[in-house]
Amino acid sequence: DDAHQGRLQMAILVDGKEVYRSGEMRKGDAGIGQPLNLAVAGANKLTLLVEVSDGNPGGDHASWADAYLVK
Repeated sequence: DDAHQGRLQMAILVDGKEVYRSGEMRKGDAGIGQPLNLAVAGANKLTLLVEVSDGNPGGDHASWADAYLVK
């Protein structure tokens, strides 16, 4: 989210298993806002995580934008 200057990582877990990790991101980094497609057929639980990457929770702000599931 362009509103803040923090550093963070975003992760996705499917049934408790990590299937995606962004790596450290901050405002203006290349690759932010790129589409991501993951197969979750048969899954029971989908977890979206945002984690502080720089040890300073002030200013970290993330958005999953237009995330959606397709049956």
